[in-house]
Amino acid sequence: MSVSEYQGMLQAFFVGLLKAKRILEIGTFTGSSAIFFANALKRNGVQGQADADGNMPMVCLEISKEYAEIAQSNFVRAGVDKYIDVHVGNARESLAKLAGQAFDIVFVDADKESYKHYYDAVIEMGLLARDGLIIVDNTAFDCVTPFIRVPVPITKDAQPLDVPFRGYPGTKRHREVLHEFNEYVRNDPRTEVFMLSMFTGITLVRLV
Repeated sequence: MSVSEYQGMLQAFFVGLLKAKRILEIGTFTGSSAIFFANALKRNGVQGQADADGNMPMVCLEISKEYAEIAQSNFVRAGVDKYIDVHVGNARESLAKLAGQAFDIVFVDADKESYKHYYDAVIEMGLLARDGLIIVDNTAFDCVTPFIRVPVPITKDAQPLDVPFRGYPGTKRHREVLHEFNEYVRNDPRTEVFMLSMFTGITLVRLV
């Protein structure tokens, strides 16, 4: 769902830290996290246009046509639409069409039961750059830190659009599949993993 301002700032920080040039987002909803990412790409000096291969700096996968249209409208209002290519449809199918591309950051915030599939697909298809980072949202599921509504010092070029935070309610089944995913990633010899005990849990993954 939507990310809070604090989380959006954290994710934008990673974009600057890695000097990222390309980002893949699996699960876009109304576009709040993508706006943070795209503005961070701007600050990295990335131009809002396709590269020589016709690939945009950021690719967003969203299953809902309705939410994709809302997100696209928000991108235009935020002035980042030239950075983002929105693919509407099943993310599993959309991922298969990205073969041959590589991304510095992959953000996963889609249907929880498919987290393992997305994780494996990104690694096995080589979609993650060698020194890239996978960010997986909601991995602790229940809020591990309280959401405190206090003023956030956001610079004018960080998020010029107010996209409200919206949490994710979830079910017992979601908690079960997230636990299974966490154990799978924790024991995966291909990667190194660290969970941030913030918000509803943010897992960071890099290749070893």
